[in-house]
Amino acid sequence: MVPNRIRYLIWVMITGGLLWMGGCAQRGESEILAAEKKHSEKTKATPYTGMLSGYNLNSPTRAFELPAELREASEVTDVSLSTVAMVQDEVGTIFRFDLQSGKVVQEVSFGPPGDYEGMARIGTTMYVLKSNGTLYEVKNWTEESPQVVKHKLQVPAKDNEGLCYDPVTQHLLVSPKSRWKSGKKKQRPVFSVSKDNRTMSEEPVFVLNIGDLLSFAKDHSLAFPTKKKKHKNKVKPDLHFMPASLAVHPVTHDIYMISAVDNVLISFNRKGQVAGFQMLDRKRFPQPEGLAFLSDGTLVIASEAGKRKPMLYTFAWFIQSADSSN
Repeated sequence: MVPNRIRYLIWVMITGGLLWMGGCAQRGESEILAAEKKHSEKTKATPYTGMLSGYNLNSPTRAFELPAELREASEVTDVSLSTVAMVQDEVGTIFRFDLQSGKVVQEVSFGPPGDYEGMARIGTTMYVLKSNGTLYEVKNWTEESPQVVKHKLQVPAKDNEGLCYDPVTQHLLVSPKSRWKSGKKKQRPVFSVSKDNRTMSEEPVFVLNIGDLLSFAKDHSLAFPTKKKKHKNKVKPDLHFMPASLAVHPVTHDIYMISAVDNVLISFNRKGQVAGFQMLDRKRFPQPEGLAFLSDGTLVIASEAGKRKPMLYTFAWFIQSADSSN
């Protein structure tokens, strides 16, 4: 643990992180929520109303300013109704975060510095995905010296960020961020990884098409990313949808995916059909990289600092008796 922490502190000093820590005290949760409410009131006429069943992403129930060591929080996963775990993409450490106190209550070292992006928990084992496709299996992860086993997944992509546990199949799901096949620029695959032998499916279990996402948004009169056409006073769709994280809803079993580059959150059912689409407020989510659900349906989103502050939000699920149409 110590070597990783020292490396990180050196990195913070080089990038000006210590100035950020010393010159800006962390705000309390009540102060943050008050600011969030005021911001939501100002922006209710903007295009941040989407179609995600059971969630109002303009009204967070909890809001935490993350500490400096999680300035680049790249993923979050559930531990209990009051605790989540996070990784950040510079240090091989699992950070256990308490949703009551708003503090990191445990740090568990599992590997050297690296680009850690995905995270999923199955019982007492935590899985962490490196962007190059290396999967770290951290057994008994809350213990002082957990057992760590590395697996090299044969993901047909160079940049991989999404990892979650699927209770329906009892497998892990992996979503590459970069292109996976020549000629498949508009497709976004999701692969399955066996939790028993850590082997990955040769073919994706789901394939999303960016065209289907845009069609859903247009059919439901939802805002989507656009850019101006050259030499014309018109705009055209500009949705790249590069998955930074994915998670399975604990009740409906719909699959949610977030694209930080677009600030877009979508959901789809077990048939791979788009079920929800929403643009996220960039002032609230400067770089939304982490996505998870608590067992009661509470949605958790972690946002890297970008040019602002690293934040963690929770959103209550207000459909408590959902009937899945999958």
